[in-house]
Amino acid sequence: MDSDKSPIMQHQYTPPTSVGQPTPGPPPYGPTGPYHVPQPSQSFAGGTWKQGPITSQPQMQYRPSDLQIPKPWSTSLCDCCDKPGACILYFFCPCVFSGYLAKRLGSSFGYGCWCGRHFETISRPYIRAKHGIDGDFCNDCLITTFCGACSTCQVDRELDRLGYP
Repeated sequence: MDSDKSPIMQHQYTPPTSVGQPTPGPPPYGPTGPYHVPQPSQSFAGGTWKQGPITSQPQMQYRPSDLQIPKPWSTSLCDCCDKPGACILYFFCPCVFSGYLAKRLGSSFGYGCWCGRHFETISRPYIRAKHGIDGDFCNDCLITTFCGACSTCQVDRELDRLGYP
């Protein structure tokens, strides 16, 4: 048997096209083909094609209710006398107090207790951002690092004011 005439050699190999490349041959023409560009008077799925240059950028429309003006904390950082029991608990058992705050925020008591300093550091920016309280992350990090007890007690007082259980 001649190797040039074998059935395997009669079929020519065509390499597969990779994803995203057009298949060989003429491009499909028509309204549903992938190369179809709508003409100025035609409609498409998003509306009607409009002819002409763009003369302005689209603007975002704000309603007064969408804007959240930052407000200050309800109590000062050093207003520990507003809730002295919380300050005493934090002074003697900081891990228990952090667990108590974690439970109030919907996390587990164990997370707050075992990851006390970490939880205190993330709870302040979380409450501040969620409720539109004035400040920034850098300020939060400095306060929780150098005034951790006062910061955690301030977060507890803020949760009381916001109605957290």
